[in-house]
Amino acid sequence: MTVLEKSRGIGGRVATRRTRDGLAFDHGAQFVTARGASFGAFLQGASEIGCASEWNPITDPSRFRIATGSTDPALSGPASHWFVGTPGMSSLFKNLAAGLTIRTEVTVTRVDLTEHEVWVDAIESEHGPHRRGPFDAAIIAIPAAQASAVAGHLDGVAASLARVVITPCWALMLAFSGDLQMPSDVLRRSEGPIAWVARNTSKPGRASDITTLVVHASPEWTREHLEVDPDTVATQLFDALPSVVGRTLPDPQHAVSHRWRYAQTAVPLAAPFLEAVNGRVLIGGDWATGARVEAAWDSGEAMASRLLGE
Repeated sequence: MTVLEKSRGIGGRVATRRTRDGLAFDHGAQFVTARGASFGAFLQGASEIGCASEWNPITDPSRFRIATGSTDPALSGPASHWFVGTPGMSSLFKNLAAGLTIRTEVTVTRVDLTEHEVWVDAIESEHGPHRRGPFDAAIIAIPAAQASAVAGHLDGVAASLARVVITPCWALMLAFSGDLQMPSDVLRRSEGPIAWVARNTSKPGRASDITTLVVHASPEWTREHLEVDPDTVATQLFDALPSVVGRTLPDPQHAVSHRWRYAQTAVPLAAPFLEAVNGRVLIGGDWATGARVEAAWDSGEAMASRLLGE
């Protein structure tokens, strides 16, 4: 099995940004939960080998709302059984990569099929455009719009993927010297430009001699500012932060924004995966059934079972 990965590492939005001066931010998915037995068993195993830990943040009980995914109503209540990768979110799935052939910084541009073979057109940082293959089958596990660009020429794929809606998110990563004395580790708002604030240093396994915050903008604000330059976005979100955390803030020693163009599913495919060419190409991800990391896990398991004939 060969994995072609566009980024420098695996995990997608289950990501950790590390800086040259030693800072670390979980700037994508903030935590994971398990509802099903399969993902629950994975989290248990990851915890036993030190790749995951339970996070019990102090939340704002008067205004906090748990985001359960766009297909479910939001539930009021405290954090419960939230797991994070340790020492960063990107650590969560690294153990799964053992034994696989993984080619990073490879952008797949098209999947083509002959009568018995699957070929992949790709652009690599080292080799430029070229064709990879042949393969027996292909699994495409990227956001729906990107999957459509790669495989939309296959019968029925573009029309099916066009129904999926994934909202964007601007993320702001902030670092301050010392302890900010915040009232909560997690704050979520339903109005205004900021939807989520987390004290990243409250998570287990993180450095405690500095305060790092991760701020997620709302989908609405992000859409309105999608093409604004990152420095301007960072300034505007920082200016809006005091009204959320309830105090003025000192100048940060680090303030960098990152745009997730495909962040959270608003309208899912409503099936574990999309099948094309009699099962020789399977397309899936968290967007197949919802907005949770476990949805990506379930989609991946379903696609693997389909390929293996289980």
